[in-house]
Amino acid sequence: MNWNSHEFIWLDWTILAVGIVAVIWAVWRSVQKDKRSQQGASSEDYLFGKGEPWYIIGAAIFAANIGSEHLVGLAGTGAKSGVGMAHWEMQGWMILLLGWLFVPFYQLLNNKMGKIITMPDFLKYRYT
Repeated sequence: MNWNSHEFIWLDWTILAVGIVAVIWAVWRSVQKDKRSQQGASSEDYLFGKGEPWYIIGAAIFAANIGSEHLVGLAGTGAKSGVGMAHWEMQGWMILLLGWLFVPFYQLLNNKMGKIITMPDFLKYRYT
């Protein structure tokens, strides 16, 4: 095989065909499942029926953030500069750690001072 060639070989066509068939199958299965349930769009679609484990919800949130800039742009920038640019995505872990730090604080405030839901509510309580 000539890996420097810009022509499709049988392996490329096979991978492309398998990907297209997989997408068509997933759409067909989803349509059939929706026809059986006869519910249409509801809050259950957004909330996953409130029965999914945490890792499924996390994967869905992560997948919603992935786009063409991740697949093309970050890889291209990393190849050009020699530095992987996905470290910008690591700030999500810092936000998670800050959430673990501040959520108990907000829950404590809710128990002692009433309903403080957002940061503006907290600042209003703190400075008035």
